[in-house]
Amino acid sequence: KYRNGIGLSKTQNKAKQLISATELIPGMAELIKTWNILSRDFEEVIKFYDTKDTLFFLDPPYHDHENMYFGGFEEKDHIRLKERLDKIKGKAMVCYYSSPLIDDLYKDWYVVKYSTASQIKNRAAGDKMPVRNELILMNYEPMIEEQLKIF
Repeated sequence: KYRNGIGLSKTQNKAKQLISATELIPGMAELIKTWNILSRDFEEVIKFYDTKDTLFFLDPPYHDHENMYFGGFEEKDHIRLKERLDKIKGKAMVCYYSSPLIDDLYKDWYVVKYSTASQIKNRAAGDKMPVRNELILMNYEPMIEEQLKIF
């Protein structure tokens, strides 16, 4: 159920992988034309677009970082989002930083964990970018190996 990062073999031929990946681009371009990318309240979007064939990709304000976003998104909103996603007909993929609340809310979902350097740092103080544990949370079983073949 948990996956940690993306593993690559040093013995694989990356040039062949890249050529194979570029062959997918025309089909991907056609698929992207069917996407709707919105920046609206999740309740409104889910109500309008939810079908069994819909994939919702959500990137809500990260828990414990809400003060960095305009419009406010409080702990109760994270809970409300999860409760709403539990009722959708389609699939959902949500990005978050790991936190006790988020880990608990999404404990029954599929999780891909990876570490990334935070883009938030104090450059004047010369601080290094902190490493954060990012999560990709899915209410469906991902086809990880198939999806990552292009890498």
